[in-house]
Amino acid sequence: MKITDKIHRYSISERAIDGLCRLRVFCNDNNEIVALVTSVGNMNTGKSITNAIEYVIGGLVDSGDLPVETIFIEHYEKDYLGKDSFTLVKLNQNGSPAWKGIAEGKAIELLSCTKAEFSEPTLNNERLLNDLAVLNRNILPARDYDYSEFNDKLKRYIEIEKESISKRSILDLIEKGAKETAFLKLLGEDLSVFGEVHAHPEDDYIVFPEFPIGDGFVDFLILTSVSYMDVVLVEIKGADFNMFNQGHYDKPARNIEIACDQIRKRLRYIMDDLASFRKHIHNIRERVEAGESIHNSFIGPSDHLEVSSDKDIRIHTVVIGGRTVNDIEEAKKRHEYTSNQKMNLRLESWDTWVRKLKRD
Repeated sequence: MKITDKIHRYSISERAIDGLCRLRVFCNDNNEIVALVTSVGNMNTGKSITNAIEYVIGGLVDSGDLPVETIFIEHYEKDYLGKDSFTLVKLNQNGSPAWKGIAEGKAIELLSCTKAEFSEPTLNNERLLNDLAVLNRNILPARDYDYSEFNDKLKRYIEIEKESISKRSILDLIEKGAKETAFLKLLGEDLSVFGEVHAHPEDDYIVFPEFPIGDGFVDFLILTSVSYMDVVLVEIKGADFNMFNQGHYDKPARNIEIACDQIRKRLRYIMDDLASFRKHIHNIRERVEAGESIHNSFIGPSDHLEVSSDKDIRIHTVVIGGRTVNDIEEAKKRHEYTSNQKMNLRLESWDTWVRKLKRD
């Protein structure tokens, strides 16, 4: 049974701007109190729920609003994978959080609710959206607000736009059937194209060209997302061939299979010691966010990712190459092929990938 569904305002310190999240409290079938703490994305005025969860939990318990034995679930709506993410959170004796990811089914079981509870995004709920708007107006003028962060982000937007390549320049390479080296050269001049297509949220990304992994490298690596960090490995080939062999639609072109094999080797190295790679990649992220240039890193408009180094990372792989001949038929074959690869693979022809670019 749901007891509460509201926008919750939380405080970290006297000097920090208060944050906002959605708070739903349930009494489940076992008479346990379960609190669902949901991110409100860009409508949050303060630190993300991941970076402030100990203050959210501590504030609710210390104020007496919730009992100390409350079960807390951190929740992000529709993310990069196209589904909600749920994480059980507990505070240790020192007040530090520990996370454990759970499936949606387990969250529904703990909450004793139905799947329909998550069918409407928070920002589509008029009541909650109005409450968020009111609290946004109340919080920001009430503080000695420092606009430097906003100004820095705007400045970065302008820098990126000024140096950006056009969509037309990529289309020209595709239309003339350019080879892999031409794409590597052009896209290497403006790594924001990968953030534009693959980042979520769209401003939160770090891109690396020729990122070393094991005894080789991937053409491009992208760090993005919130809470759990997404690590996207990208391998590209040219546009001088058709993605699927004509007359043999069940089989992709040899260049695509080579790219998949290359990325599989890099993935195998990562998975052999995932804990070490996670520590390594978070260390690199933190150094780049602190202003260090590593492996020719390129950071998006946000100067840091709202992710936690204590949480698991999620690995995605993308292969881009070749041309599309039959959109509908090849979409089915791409799905069938990637489903059999067992490495969370997205397969894109240059035709399908360039459509995702929003720039002119």
